[in-house]
Amino acid sequence: MTCEEVLNELRLFYQGEPTKFVIWIVPQGALLQLNGGDLRRIADFVKDNLQGREEGKTAFVAEATLAFGFGRMLNNLGEAKEIPVSTKTFRSIDEALEWLGLDALPMELGHGQGTVAGEVGASTISATR
Repeated sequence: MTCEEVLNELRLFYQGEPTKFVIWIVPQGALLQLNGGDLRRIADFVKDNLQGREEGKTAFVAEATLAFGFGRMLNNLGEAKEIPVSTKTFRSIDEALEWLGLDALPMELGHGQGTVAGEVGASTISATR
């Protein structure tokens, strides 16, 4: 995905009333086109568009090493920019759910389709969107 595609995903999420908790599932290879400047743009966008997510939690699930590293860099940028949403990167959905204090996702995720339901938003970031 390009930076603009990631920002479009975020724009969709922040339309209306976004959930306090969200899990972004990052498939292998989805973020290969991003660089440090792109990550800063993404963090700036989030900071400017919180809309009621203050004190929320965002979990990135990335099994691939590169995507996991990007997630960790976004975590650090969020802290440096004092974004009032806790973020953490995980290797599995189960670890992310435990951190969010949940037993399971409240819905099924379609292949390549993001869905939002209940108190938790969950989306698969896909290069095919």
